Amino acid sequence: MVVFPSGGDRLMIVAPNGISRTVQATGLFQIARPSLAPDGRSAAVQASEDPSTPVGSLNIYLVDLANGTWRRNCDRPVNEESPEWFPRSNRIAYSSFSPIAGVNLHVYDLDAQREVLTV
Repeated sequence: MVVFPSGGDRLMIVAPNGISRTVQATGLFQIARPSLAPDGRSAAVQASEDPSTPVGSLNIYLVDLANGTWRRNCDRPVNEESPEWFPRSNRIAYSSFSPIAGVNLHVYDLDAQREVLTV
């Protein structure tokens, strides 16, 4: 399957047979850079809960592709972006940017519900 943004609060999912569907994540805005979970049931995205949030202040969210419900993955005061799911794991890698700390790489373990690595 392939997943990509389709409007400010929607994701388009295309199956290998070409059938597509749209999932609306009501309450999320500026959805970008989705990464499909290995099981295909959810996607990690960078987005905002406020439509007026500047692009440089986004966070990482997990969106359930069956019903569009979502939850925020982390609670950093800095920009979080570019989530990528590990191929055979329930972990997500993403970067954060702070004018003070610079760019950091993070690995979040969804089973343990905590960050397991910061570089």
